[in-house]
Amino acid sequence: MKRENPLVVVLKWLLKMILLVAIIAGTFSYAMFQGEFVSWFLFYSVLLIISMNVLYGLIPIGAFRVMRTFSKNAYIAGDKLRVQVTLTRRFPLPLFYLKVTDVIPGRLAKQIDEGELRGLFYPLFQRMFSFTYEIPSLPRGEHTFEGVILETDDMFGLFKKRRRLNAEDRLIVYPYYEELQHWGAYNERGSEADLSQVNAVEDMTAVVGAREYVPGDRLASVDWKLTARKNQLMTKEFEESVGQSLLLVFNENTTERSEDFERAVELVASFVMYSSQRQVPYGLWSIGERAAMYPLAYGRDQERAIMDHLAKVSPSNRGRFADQLRAGEEQISAGTKVVIVTTELGDAELERLRVLRQRRMSIDVCLVRSDGLMSQWEKRCFEALRRSGVNTYLVTRESVNEAMKEGVRNVSSS
Repeated sequence: MKRENPLVVVLKWLLKMILLVAIIAGTFSYAMFQGEFVSWFLFYSVLLIISMNVLYGLIPIGAFRVMRTFSKNAYIAGDKLRVQVTLTRRFPLPLFYLKVTDVIPGRLAKQIDEGELRGLFYPLFQRMFSFTYEIPSLPRGEHTFEGVILETDDMFGLFKKRRRLNAEDRLIVYPYYEELQHWGAYNERGSEADLSQVNAVEDMTAVVGAREYVPGDRLASVDWKLTARKNQLMTKEFEESVGQSLLLVFNENTTERSEDFERAVELVASFVMYSSQRQVPYGLWSIGERAAMYPLAYGRDQERAIMDHLAKVSPSNRGRFADQLRAGEEQISAGTKVVIVTTELGDAELERLRVLRQRRMSIDVCLVRSDGLMSQWEKRCFEALRRSGVNTYLVTRESVNEAMKEGVRNVSSS
C-alpha cells in the first residue's frame, strides 16, 4: 500500500486544524455580533460537533480478534477459494465507520481486484462483523495470509487511524492431476503380488547372462568366477522385473519454462495418484538445487508427504541433474521401474540414461513441452533412447492420457 510523504501529511493536518479554529472563531464572532438565539445555537452546535470529533480522534481503535475461514480444508490448483474474515472485539468502543483490508500473498492478489479484499462497516458499538471474498483460480503452492489492516477517521478526516493486526494463516494448494486411464509403467498383476515388498530384490534364479561392469553396478551382482576367468570385472544380468515398484525422478532444473515446469509437476502428481490408488510401492527423487528423496512405500502417509513436496517445489537453475543422478543411482533398488520427468534433455542426461539402461533398468522418460515443440537434437535424442529400449513420451498441455497413448505407439513403431 502506497504511503504519503510525512511532510504532506503534517501540512494537511495543520490546514485542517486552522480551518476548524477558523470555523469556531467565525461562529463565535457571528454570535457576539448578532446576540440572538439562532446565532448562539449555531455556535454551540458547531463547538459540540468539533469537540466530539476531537474526542473521537483520541479514542483508540481497540483490540480486535481476527479469524479467517476457508470454505474447504484442501485445495487443488485451479479451485475457487472463498474466504470469510470475521472480526470480534471485547470492548465495543464507538466507531463511526471501519474499513478492513485483508492482506493476501502477491500471487493470489493477481487473481482478484483490490477492492474486493475490503469490507466497509459502520459498527458503532457492534461487537462482531465479517465480510467474504472469492479468488476464482488458485495457483499451486504454499500461500501465507499475513494479517488485516484496519482504518478509520473522524467525519472531517482530521484524525486518521490505521492499525495492522497479525492474523497468519497458511494455505497449501496441491498440484492439479489427471486420472490416468492407461499407463503401462508396471504390471498390475506383479505389483499386487509384491505389495509386501517395498524394496524389490534381485531374483538370483533369473540370471540371463553377464556383461562388463559399469560404474554404479551393485557389488553384490558381480560374477566373481567369471571375473577371475576373464581377468576383468563382470556383472550378472538379471531378467527385467517390471512392475514391482516405481521410482519417479523429477528434474526441477529448468530455464525460463515456467509453464512447462508447472505441467511437469502436474504430471508427477498424476503418476503419484495413479500409483497410490493401485497400492503400488512408489517413491520420488526430486532433483534440483537440493535433492529430496522419498523412499519406496505406499499408503496415505506416502501420498501426503510427496504431494506436500510437489505443492511447495519451485524451479531451480543451479542444480546439475545428470551429476546428482549419477551420485545417487546406486540407491535405486533392482527391479524398480524408473520414470524420469524433465523439461530439459541434454548430452549429459542422455549419456547417464544410456549407462542406466546398460544396467538393464526399465526406464521411461517424459519430456514436458507445453507447446509440443521439440528441437531436432531432442528428436534425435528420443530416437536414440528408444533404440536402447527406453520408453519416451512427449507431454504437452493436452491430456496426459493422450500423451501416454502416443508414447506407446511411438515406442512400438520404432
